[in-house]
Amino acid sequence: MAVQRERGPMRPIILIFALSATAFGQTPPALDIVLLVEDSIPVTNLVSRTDLRTLGSHDRVAVMTFSGGQSLKLALDGDYGKEFRAIHKLDSKGTRSTTRLWDAAVKATELFDGPRDPSRRRVMFLVFSAEDTSSGQTVDTVRAALGSREVSLSAAAIPNVQVSAIPRLVPSPTHTPAPQSPTVLGERVPVDQGKVLPDTTLRSIEALALETNGLVQKNEWDFSKLAEHARSR
Repeated sequence: MAVQRERGPMRPIILIFALSATAFGQTPPALDIVLLVEDSIPVTNLVSRTDLRTLGSHDRVAVMTFSGGQSLKLALDGDYGKEFRAIHKLDSKGTRSTTRLWDAAVKATELFDGPRDPSRRRVMFLVFSAEDTSSGQTVDTVRAALGSREVSLSAAAIPNVQVSAIPRLVPSPTHTPAPQSPTVLGERVPVDQGKVLPDTTLRSIEALALETNGLVQKNEWDFSKLAEHARSR
């Protein structure tokens, strides 16, 4: 009985310490982000204007484009200057004839190969405007690739329209990471709400995002919102 009286009160004390550490003491997790961008005029025109101020000093970004194949623009890198240049040089020539989205998604997960660092979160941000037309891979193989590498999928579905009113950003000479909080200023790029989004592919992506704790945006591209969601999940 003496042992029970001594041990009993310790449980709420331990719980209080655990909750305090969670609420006040934890450093926001660093992100490994693969930005997978459809190589089409509306998408690259939009993504090339992305505001990266929401990135933290320990975040890393990779950039890959796709249409009929994939093109790696930047492997996972924590250099803000390289990340900025890779994203802001995105420029489609409008020559897309096929869209192999599922093939590209599986290929993009390979950028996460290697032992996973438990202090970092792996996320893929997919920005697309068209239905998958001819992939050899399927939704199920994408699901398996995401699961085996513990990657969360988030996406922005953009109607196939031109975006020309948003000026390109000018890189700052130095980069000071923004405060890691849900109130951080980011970019929200709305597009015409009346346009038609890809339907069958979009439903599959919504299912994958739900399964992997991701987020799907429709008719907008908001990088900071996706990044903050990835940190908080």
